Amino acid sequence: MAARMRRQEVLYEVGKLFRVLIWEGALHALICPREVMAGHLDRLVGLIGMSTVELGLVPLGAPMPITEARILDLR
Repeated sequence: MAARMRRQEVLYEVGKLFRVLIWEGALHALICPREVMAGHLDRLVGLIGMSTVELGLVPLGAPMPITEARILDLR
């Protein structure tokens, strides 16, 4: 926990700017227990209004161009 808190100290450094863009669908996907997800969402909400963080959300219905996918098979 202490190491995580030290990593987050950079969020409070004057002159730093973090731009975070999150797809709305990622906020609905339960990839961890609900309690853990609630903690993550609470942390994101806590970032709102910070001068060092810009938080953006891509809505579910937003058009997203599909780019060509390349798969490297090393078998």
